[in-house]
Amino acid sequence: MDQLTDKFDFTSSTRPLAARILINSLPRALIKLGILKDDFDYHLIRASMVIIFLFFGYQKWFQYEAQVLIPYISNGPLIFWLYPVFGIRGATRFLGLSEWTFGTLLFLVLRRIQIVQESGRVWRGSLRRIGSRRTALDEHCARRDRH
Repeated sequence: MDQLTDKFDFTSSTRPLAARILINSLPRALIKLGILKDDFDYHLIRASMVIIFLFFGYQKWFQYEAQVLIPYISNGPLIFWLYPVFGIRGATRFLGLSEWTFGTLLFLVLRRIQIVQESGRVWRGSLRRIGSRRTALDEHCARRDRH
């Protein structure tokens, strides 16, 4: 794959047409989303962390997981207080909700960074235009005062 174009050479005649269309459309979609343009490794790590937090948080809502976590929570130095406060099911639900919260925050921070970077470009461009207009206005006023 060439980073500057969206041309792919997956047109092997041994693959069915549907598979070739799917294989060619996936990288094009990723390029349009901007994922393959820059910092692909950063996006990949961040997305995998979000998925792991969501899956681990999902597991905490079941009775089996609550029973399995009893020795870990009751002997944990930072979370031993969960059972007296919330009970067995409440403690695992609290942990699951916490993991979902962290996964959501990771996702939102990633989106916010991209939005802030884009708005920063717009803001810097606006400041440059304002600065150039002010400089032109200052020069005009200076010429007017000299005459």
